[in-house]
Amino acid sequence: MKRIFSFELFFVLFLFAGRFKSDERFSWVPIDITLLFLINSILIGLYLFAFRKVKITKLTFHYFILYLVFVSFSLYSLYWTSSNVYAYEKLFHLFITVLWSVAGGLIISHERERIIRFLFMMFAFSSWIAVESLIYLQESHSGFINVLGGNYLGIGRVLGIGFILLLSFLIFKHKSGTMKIGVTIVAILYLYLLLNTGGRGPFIATLCSLPLLTLYYIEIKNREILIKKKMLLFIITLFVSIIASIYYFISAKDQQTIKRLMVLFDDDYKGASAETRIYFIENSIALIKEKFFFGYGIGSWPVEMGLGDERGYPHNLFIEIQFELGVIGLVFVMALFFKAVSNGLKNMKSDSIYIILLTLFISMLFNSMISGDISDNRLLFTFLALLLYRAHPKTIKRI
Repeated sequence: MKRIFSFELFFVLFLFAGRFKSDERFSWVPIDITLLFLINSILIGLYLFAFRKVKITKLTFHYFILYLVFVSFSLYSLYWTSSNVYAYEKLFHLFITVLWSVAGGLIISHERERIIRFLFMMFAFSSWIAVESLIYLQESHSGFINVLGGNYLGIGRVLGIGFILLLSFLIFKHKSGTMKIGVTIVAILYLYLLLNTGGRGPFIATLCSLPLLTLYYIEIKNREILIKKKMLLFIITLFVSIIASIYYFISAKDQQTIKRLMVLFDDDYKGASAETRIYFIENSIALIKEKFFFGYGIGSWPVEMGLGDERGYPHNLFIEIQFELGVIGLVFVMALFFKAVSNGLKNMKSDSIYIILLTLFISMLFNSMISGDISDNRLLFTFLALLLYRAHPKTIKRI
């Protein structure tokens, strides 16, 4: 019971609160659900520090300080930002929600058992979303899947995480054939839902990250790529099954995600969503050149784009940071990326958990390049923090 009602449970509910807090079934909750689980997870985190002696390694301490340097520079940019309102809202998220997303990830990265429990809680949450989505589709709703009052892009991200975790189980967990057949069927169901959400970004991000799962069984020696025989047939079968499933679903019915993907290949019109993103990116790049080093200041993007002093973003994390905080801010963020990813790549052969975390990170990275702002993509920073996990020499290599 303690393992269920754990820090990881409340932390996952904090990270994904935006996916369900607008559902009318939770209207009885007297305070904002994100704030509720933020407070709960912080209190449990403090308890862990006070009584469980969560170890702070030199690596995690330096990483946390590096993030604080980044947000401190964001605060300093108030001196030259053109935003008088949104800038403070954005700083609040950087100093509270995104910071806790990093800190919570660092707490979990201390123990392998906590990482496994965190991944399990994420899959459990994705299962809830999958059931709600399936019910939504069975009731003959057309268009995007917006269950629990959540945005279809957020729903697609959650389903993508669940799909990656299911494939991770198939590749790394040695279970009976019956168990693996059952997991495969559930994975195909997740794929079906992904094709129906209407979210192009989450679908593309999920598929593009999958090849990373095979890295654990691939070695390069003397300029030759070696794949373990026992995994080669399984990997081929797995990816052929995925491609066959996609083909079947596309041919059986017009899937919302596929229909929106096809629009991208139209030379004249790529859809309102894609056209808007292209416009934002092109104009942002043009303006970046004028204030390349320091940027326009925190929260300035919507103001400079003529959208008013309210929440707005270019739907690309790196352009957002470069625009508002210049190359200096971007260097701080890239340092955060490098420190975490290099640790994951360096240790990925010692423990399969690194491969899973890297795959989830790449999926979230792709998503951050085409949707949301830095606050929306706080889960990306959580996965970066988790990649700082240091495997014990005697750690079991598979999940």
